[in-house]
Amino acid sequence: ADGKTGSCTASIISRDYILTNHHCVPGKDEASRPVRALLLMNYYDETRSDETVRYDVDIRPVETSQWPDYSILRVAGNPAARFGALTLPVTAPLPSEPLIMFHHPLGQPMVLSAKGCRVGARPIDGDGQLIHYCDTDQGSSGAPILDMNGSRLIGLHYAGNTGFNLAVPMVRLRQQSVILAQLFPDQSPPPVRRAEETAPPPPPAQAQATGPRVIRDCAECPEMVVVPPGEFMMGSPEGEPGRQDEEGPQHRVTIGQEFAVGRYAVTFEEWDACVLDGGCGGYSPSDRVWGRGRRPVINVSWNDATSYAVWLSRKTGQHYRLLSEAEREYVTRAGTKTPFSTGDRITTDQANFNGSGTYNGSATGVYRRRTVEVGSFKPNAFGLYDLHGNVREWVEELWHPDYRGAPTNGSAWTTETWALGVLRGGSWFDTPDNLRSANRFRSFPNDRSFGSGFRVARTLTP
Repeated sequence: ADGKTGSCTASIISRDYILTNHHCVPGKDEASRPVRALLLMNYYDETRSDETVRYDVDIRPVETSQWPDYSILRVAGNPAARFGALTLPVTAPLPSEPLIMFHHPLGQPMVLSAKGCRVGARPIDGDGQLIHYCDTDQGSSGAPILDMNGSRLIGLHYAGNTGFNLAVPMVRLRQQSVILAQLFPDQSPPPVRRAEETAPPPPPAQAQATGPRVIRDCAECPEMVVVPPGEFMMGSPEGEPGRQDEEGPQHRVTIGQEFAVGRYAVTFEEWDACVLDGGCGGYSPSDRVWGRGRRPVINVSWNDATSYAVWLSRKTGQHYRLLSEAEREYVTRAGTKTPFSTGDRITTDQANFNGSGTYNGSATGVYRRRTVEVGSFKPNAFGLYDLHGNVREWVEELWHPDYRGAPTNGSAWTTETWALGVLRGGSWFDTPDNLRSANRFRSFPNDRSFGSGFRVARTLTP
């Protein structure tokens, strides 16, 4: 709201109301007096971040308080119809919880950006202020602070610059504000865990159905599923829609002994544990403000992925590595011979990909435009998740232009390689033809992409 005090950040909270910092509102001391102001409304999203709409309107503070420091404004014109409203549960912060804050940097009203940071180890001080570590600039006042998944509203920034900052905790603001109490859901519990973490205890062992054997070598280590030996035809048959020459010739591969494979792609929380333990070169990849935690780590190269496997091996004393390309196709197919482990087609209810594309007569689906948490879809027959879509995954060997001379025992092909790495599985932005079990990608080993991650394998000793 550009008035006497310059530029501040505000949030649309309903079709009629905007929430901002108390001192950002011209005429704040005269709550009944309408104020003429220029509102520049912007929506933060990779596809719409440059969309800005000007509202030259009368605004009226309808609820205001110096502490907690906030004002609620009534605005004519229903900007929520164009941009949407914040309909998130209001929750208390957790100590050192990762955060995301949306703001106008340096008071630039035409620019809306987001930054990641965290709650203080002591979230709320004696005066009821939320302590956070989002470096802020002029124009950040009034900025909404959310959890890293963008699913919970934590606070409203009002003071600070770099490092140490203060905000209004939304749980306290909601307790005082009649309007917010009506608009926002009740306080919700801490972030939801995966289904297997919150499920009731399993029945006695004799009553359990047979399932995959899962091992985990340390608290920070990824869960690993033991995969049985077997045979499969690697590559795609001549008539498969979308087939590329590098997917042939089709040949039989025999996996002679069981091995362990990551149940999921390596996540941000697993990668961050490596960094905290002094591994992974200290590299902290960007999450594109989509959230860390249980989302698959992205912006990691083949070199980065290898360094994670080295750290795991050193930490556990076990032999961790990337999957060979043959192993990756074997666990993706999980006994199937069709283009996908789901059959001749795949839907966006089964995997995360660009649903605007179709394959083999399939219907279009949703396009989420980002990664989702690992394990969001059903596992395949081996008990492994997300082998199709979400992120492309680096494998162990470098690129060969086709399978002529490829090993037939499932081992990595380490001779006569090109200086390119191999990725498998497709990603959130790929169309379904690129998610096929036989499909291959190549990239330089030091490339870091928002569509690339990895999972690890572990050699099992007899």
